[in-house]
Amino acid sequence: ERIAAYRRWQSMLADAVGISAALMEINATSGICERAEGEFSPYKQESKSLLAEDILARYCENHVAPEDRAAFFAFTATQHLLNLYRRGQHADETELHLLMPDGQTRLYTLGVQLAYAPKSDDVLAFLTLRDFDDITHEVDRLNDLAMRDGLSGLLNRTAAQSAIEEALHTGNGELVALFMIDADNFKQVNDVLGHQYGDLALKEMSDIIRGAFRASDIIARVGGDEFFVFLPEVPAEHFAEEKAEALCRSLQLTYPIEERGAITLTASIGVIVAKRADCD
Repeated sequence: ERIAAYRRWQSMLADAVGISAALMEINATSGICERAEGEFSPYKQESKSLLAEDILARYCENHVAPEDRAAFFAFTATQHLLNLYRRGQHADETELHLLMPDGQTRLYTLGVQLAYAPKSDDVLAFLTLRDFDDITHEVDRLNDLAMRDGLSGLLNRTAAQSAIEEALHTGNGELVALFMIDADNFKQVNDVLGHQYGDLALKEMSDIIRGAFRASDIIARVGGDEFFVFLPEVPAEHFAEEKAEALCRSLQLTYPIEERGAITLTASIGVIVAKRADCD
């Protein structure tokens, strides 16, 4: 278990390189700074001491906002890191403000990951300092990846189902509609022209479908060449039918084949219109 934990710790260290403003590897048992990258690096190079606390003290004096310096010292103190590990807490983080060159301050997250070194019986600590804005952008990016289809940029099936359920609970319109859209001849595009053209066709279809509906409508790619669109409010059944007919006309895409004519991609669309109160 300790070896596995150590390997996870090494993996986290590798992942943090390049995305952290600063990082430091500390032998918490000896207090020695084993490695410093980013904004910590110049202070390690200039320091006559190998002690992490001395290097961090110099960094703190130059970069940490005065009101957060005590918290920085307390968090990075070697004894504090050892106490965390002994209590079984192998990760911790805190927020603090750093001074910018223009005199303003920005919020950063200071984190630590702790592990046991199997060969030496030492406790190792890995400090990372990351811009709070970068972290929130990364969280948003990961959330987006979890919710969206990578090729089309539309919602995936799971995210769309959740959004539809929410819209059914919170919407006001009496009638709702669900469009099921399926590409015709898509297999022929893939087989004859190749998957690169198949991907291009799916992207074109996605853009046409996205452009045909409102921002409030829920649009998803739910399979290889299958899409659906949920309208949380429609005025009448004929509106949905007219919308589907117009979309069918828009989804006629032609791809030429060298010396052999062309493949025309079309779409079949099924629509159901229902009363909101009757839907699950």
